[in-house]
Amino acid sequence: MIDERELIAKIAKKDQNAFQTFFYIYKNRLYYYFYKLLENQEDAEELTMETFFRIYKNAGTFRGESKVSSWAFGIARRVYLEHLKEKNKSIKTLELYEGDAVSEDSPINEDVELVRKAIEKLAPHDREVLFLAYYEELPYEDIAKVLGIPVGTVKSRVFNAKAKLKKIIEEMSHERG
Repeated sequence: MIDERELIAKIAKKDQNAFQTFFYIYKNRLYYYFYKLLENQEDAEELTMETFFRIYKNAGTFRGESKVSSWAFGIARRVYLEHLKEKNKSIKTLELYEGDAVSEDSPINEDVELVRKAIEKLAPHDREVLFLAYYEELPYEDIAKVLGIPVGTVKSRVFNAKAKLKKIIEEMSHERG
């Protein structure tokens, strides 16, 4: 098993092999994070590369107080927020569920589509906290570090986001009949 902390220490010393290993471990996770927030392949690729550039450049700043994944997603989040400011774009749909194995006209696929549309209606910070908690499966402590907020606030945001999502789904279900 690869010790990610050791990889970061080697990257801090500009070890190209360590960086390449780290890249292969995280490239899909970081790309998916950006793609689900932006729904734009080109932007997701650009922000993924920018994140890796910053990881390489700032590896020496990793203090080991959190998981490497939390640190990497913290950098990714800052890159994402800077991108939003620069481009003045709004966050698009965050899809937490995939319906690939389900036929298009099945009731399950309809439910998946309902959840996708409901998630789309959530505020950006609600989508992000649900993504980190349920898709990335980060513990609340790590989410707090990524978002730069207290753990209690993370718990509150997850609880409130789930409640909002439930309410939206119920409203959409009633509209659907």
